[in-house]
Amino acid sequence: MSPQQYLKMLRMQKAKELLETTFLSIKEIMCRVGAKDQSRFSHDFKEAFGVTPSEYRETVGGQLTNS
Repeated sequence: MSPQQYLKMLRMQKAKELLETTFLSIKEIMCRVGAKDQSRFSHDFKEAFGVTPSEYRETVGGQLTNS
């Protein structure tokens, strides 16, 4: 794994964690993990987890409100 691939993996894992544990907007999460382009961020997230950040947020949204 190249350093660039490793960094992307870390960013996606952190974004997933923030989607699961915060009510931050996707744009805010994108900024916090150092992503510059929203379409690229969504593409990379979907490549890593099989769903877009918005779709992932919908699946964990109930867990956030019930916690």
